[in-house]
Amino acid sequence: MMSKGASVRFQSVSKHYGDVQALQEFSLDVAAGEFITILGASGSGKSTVLNALAGFSPASAGEIFVNDKPITYAPPEKRNIGMVFQNYSLFPHMNVLENVCFPLLMRKMDKAQRETLGRKALDIVRLADFAARKPKELSGGQQQRVAIARAIVFSPSLLLMDEPLGALDLKLREALQFEIKEIQHQLNCTVIYVTHDQREALAMSNRIAVLRAGRIEQVGTPADIYDKPNNRFVADFIGNTNLLPVEAGASGGIRIPDIGIELGDLRLTPTPAFVSIRPERLRRIVDPVGVCVRAVLQEEIFLGDVVECSAVTASGRVIHFKESRLQGAARLERGQSLHLSINPEDLVFVQDA
Repeated sequence: MMSKGASVRFQSVSKHYGDVQALQEFSLDVAAGEFITILGASGSGKSTVLNALAGFSPASAGEIFVNDKPITYAPPEKRNIGMVFQNYSLFPHMNVLENVCFPLLMRKMDKAQRETLGRKALDIVRLADFAARKPKELSGGQQQRVAIARAIVFSPSLLLMDEPLGALDLKLREALQFEIKEIQHQLNCTVIYVTHDQREALAMSNRIAVLRAGRIEQVGTPADIYDKPNNRFVADFIGNTNLLPVEAGASGGIRIPDIGIELGDLRLTPTPAFVSIRPERLRRIVDPVGVCVRAVLQEEIFLGDVVECSAVTASGRVIHFKESRLQGAARLERGQSLHLSINPEDLVFVQDA
């Protein structure tokens, strides 16, 4: 069932539903064989991207190319695209094998060939022994595997996944993340994945496109998106961070009042400006040396391998930091004073988008 991944290009694609602008000048290049995630909050236009690409809801303007061929107005059945939805969309009256083979039936393939390909797809998703069962006899994770098998049974060059793990519990979601990546490697197909879950996007993707109100805010590798956010929105949306406002410093640079340091190589612009520092970049120290901030512990959240903490500075700013339990740090008490060391190189200057 090995396929060759397809390249995709969105060129100034817009989509509106009446007065609602769901996508605005959306442009994105996806390389053949890439796993790219469209990440955004509810209503940001994520699913609209997939629906336009699949042909379920054609673009209002712009062009979409697959392998450099325009498909903007091609019917869905002519696009050779597999799609997996959050709600599985299995036929309750069909058994597992019949559900998986349904796309082949629509292609008028003979029964023997359908069943051969269907069983191969079930092998890939590790459900070969469940072919005769009905969907109601399966767990949620198994039903989603059936939906994936149905999407890959005709060896698509492009696989679209719209919040496929959203209905599953955390442990099962994490297990299926690995399985989906393994399936992609086996098939050598291109995957465009949609989610609102930042951790999911960071864990699975070659690249991430952060979407807000139908526009791309930033495209990059998970490390680039996390460590070098383009603006305040991306910094705040991806993972957890501390966003500290800055002001003009005496030496002409910028000053961070909440931690009392000045950076001389940056200049303020008219838009509000902040520095972002991730909680894991803050280190609790006993003696206040170097660049550090004094604070009072507010709360601790025990997460097994790490403890997430919040503390309040003298200015009233709440700062979040993390401590690894493997480092053997002494537990803190609520109201305890502490010092957090800051490496200026870990500060990322961001502005409002």
